[in-house]
Amino acid sequence: MTKADMTLVDLSDADRETLKILVAEHVMAEFTAACGADCVQRWNETVGAVVDIELEAAQ
Repeated sequence: MTKADMTLVDLSDADRETLKILVAEHVMAEFTAACGADCVQRWNETVGAVVDIELEAAQ
């Protein structure tokens, strides 16, 4: 492993909102398609409630 010269930077509120939108619209789209309606409902009731990302089941 090579040590990198990086600096930890706190996310701004705008950064957090952008991340939330990207995850909800792009990453989770494939998840909902593969997961199914029951799984999406469980997500919304558990993890989704914690991270404030509500999904809609794929039609």
